[in-house]
Amino acid sequence: MKGITSSRKSIRHNSNHKDKMIRDYEGKELTKLYDKLRPDYPAEIRDVVLDCLQRNYKQGARKRYMLDVGCGGGKATQLFTNDFEEITGTDISQDQISVARKNLQNRNNVRFQVVDDNRFPVQSNSVDVVLCATALHYMNLDQFLEECDRVLVQGGIVAILYYAPQILRTSKGEIIGDIFSKTSKYHKAVNRFFRNCGMDKAARKHCLNRYESIFDRIANPTKRWETDIRVEHEYTLKEFLRFYATCGGYKKRRYQDSRPDPLCNLRESFCEIFRESGIVCDDNTTLHVTFVYPILIVNKIGGLKNF
Repeated sequence: MKGITSSRKSIRHNSNHKDKMIRDYEGKELTKLYDKLRPDYPAEIRDVVLDCLQRNYKQGARKRYMLDVGCGGGKATQLFTNDFEEITGTDISQDQISVARKNLQNRNNVRFQVVDDNRFPVQSNSVDVVLCATALHYMNLDQFLEECDRVLVQGGIVAILYYAPQILRTSKGEIIGDIFSKTSKYHKAVNRFFRNCGMDKAARKHCLNRYESIFDRIANPTKRWETDIRVEHEYTLKEFLRFYATCGGYKKRRYQDSRPDPLCNLRESFCEIFRESGIVCDDNTTLHVTFVYPILIVNKIGGLKNF
């Protein structure tokens, strides 16, 4: 029997689901920047998720109902609008939900809802796919998995997506940084930036180790990584820093104390990395960035909470 729970020996079952919610991605200005500057999810993700779902048709899953938890402006939601009879996207930010509604206003099978706790606003045993895209590092994993167990039909799946600008290259193709390598100066610079923006240690760990720390905590033996999808982007240094400026905590904490602007520190770290490769660095310096999109799939087959 294969339910979906955390591997921690003691799981707290909180009936009111009112744990503190992290609200770093609110505000109209940040929401607009996030929607404009964050990359879209590649279409190949849709194919992977639907293939995983189809393998479970014998257990009862179908392309009926998808729930997108932490949907933001609906960038991942829109991949599946032609595939499911109904999709619900939830987020704690009213501003993010407003953007999602605007972006997908012509989709009659999609609705978006603001939530204020960790409980999913859908009936038990009603969802075929729970999607969570680049948001789980901010959530209570135990409660997320408990809710997935509650709402999924037999044979339903959890699709956990994440993306990161993993590899930095110069304009000549030389690799100068790997965000997942603890010895890389790029990794250290981004970790320091996240810390200075107020991201807690656990969330930083999840983001900078490719969600492996989340994978390790899921007890369900059906969990598996599907093929990583990689997408190349070209930025100037100024443009790449604008991508990092969409980190939710940055806008909140930039002027809170007398410390230097975290983004200025990050810029200097990037310039140092370039100088070590013999490249004079300024705002117009070209970077080639490989974004990686790991896909973690977990099946619900069997009874609930059997771990």
